[in-house]
Amino acid sequence: MEAISVGNRRIPLLGTTLATLFLALFALVNAPLTQAEGISPAPVDSLQPMEAQLLTLLNNERIGHGVAPLAVDGRLEELARQRSDDMATRNYFSHTTPDGTMVFDQMNAEGIPYQMAGENIARNHEDPAISAEVAHDGFVNSPEHAENDLDPSFNSVGIGVAVARDGTIYFTELFAELPQ
Repeated sequence: MEAISVGNRRIPLLGTTLATLFLALFALVNAPLTQAEGISPAPVDSLQPMEAQLLTLLNNERIGHGVAPLAVDGRLEELARQRSDDMATRNYFSHTTPDGTMVFDQMNAEGIPYQMAGENIARNHEDPAISAEVAHDGFVNSPEHAENDLDPSFNSVGIGVAVARDGTIYFTELFAELPQ
């Protein structure tokens, strides 16, 4: 049965130098995944600095646990950015928008053919130089979020970061198992 993962719930479906080194390594490691039919990868260099940092931390965590790294998917990246921006703009922090929709509703509306999906969200007021690391540490120290981070079923990710007017930084990791 197909399902989505939200935090700890699985819901059945209805219907600079370091950065440069990472980019080269990521492109090398993920070449087979990004070339898979049905995946519309985003160039890794399209990621903003905190997004790229979070992706590096996420994929290093996966590799350290013997799980394949995730490929960046342009559609997921756009939705993750929209989610973070929406939370920053409308001043809420939830998997459900004030309108009652979830990111999975958006994925369905966009026609993204996922088998399974999950979303991690975080926010903090840390210095931008360490904010992504703080968010990642929060994810790996939460069993529900770590489950998404390390789920071997997921092969693709989109990461979005937005900064609210008050300086709060919002992070969204949007995971999916997309057809290969």
